[in-house]
Amino acid sequence: MDTKLSNTVVLVRDAGKLPSDDVTFYDGAKNKPKLVVHAALRASYLSFKTNKEKGTKRESMAVVVPKIDTDDFSGVKGNEMLNAMLEAHQDSILARVADGEIDFRCAHDADWIVKDFFDTSRDSNGRKVTKESIAEWFMANVAEHVIARALVKNGQATEETLQNIAKGFCTMFQKFTGYALENVFTPVQVKLLRELLTVTSTKVDSEDEMLAWIDAKLVKLEAAKVSQDGLADLI
Repeated sequence: MDTKLSNTVVLVRDAGKLPSDDVTFYDGAKNKPKLVVHAALRASYLSFKTNKEKGTKRESMAVVVPKIDTDDFSGVKGNEMLNAMLEAHQDSILARVADGEIDFRCAHDADWIVKDFFDTSRDSNGRKVTKESIAEWFMANVAEHVIARALVKNGQATEETLQNIAKGFCTMFQKFTGYALENVFTPVQVKLLRELLTVTSTKVDSEDEMLAWIDAKLVKLEAAKVSQDGLADLI
């Protein structure tokens, strides 16, 4: 087990009982590795909360594991386990019904439950990510850096111009709530978004939910762009 200091938090590198050959450590969402694995395997990404009492945080890990399928769970106990997982997700839906976010019918509509399970528009706490919540986060954490970069390019820019530039980039970030993002952003925009996210990651809390959500979207977008470029290279 190794440790290193990051600001005021000690990062702890500890794989526990995981086989070291199957573990890739990385520092935060911005450095999430893109592992290429065999079709029978999958990469599981593990992140950990900061222990505020001890001032420590376990370093994130990407773990290569065999991919499992529902067919691997047979018999009564296997069926009970899968049903228990469905019930756990239904419980999370009922909590949102109780909060007045969705209708009660959603909690017993199988098609809706499946769609909700694969919905990537929520953060890790189950909160809906909206254009409004992205705008609030952007203005608080990214806008200042965007304006500073704009001033470097044009020191004579008016306040109105700078605000319009910030709003334009805010709109760009809001597009992460959409679908088929590889058709929405150009390669230049993807590169710039990564630069802005990297700078922002040094300013916000390492456990910032919105940062993690946008980064996950951007990682998938970057992978899609690489795949598109790879196809172009084949002809």
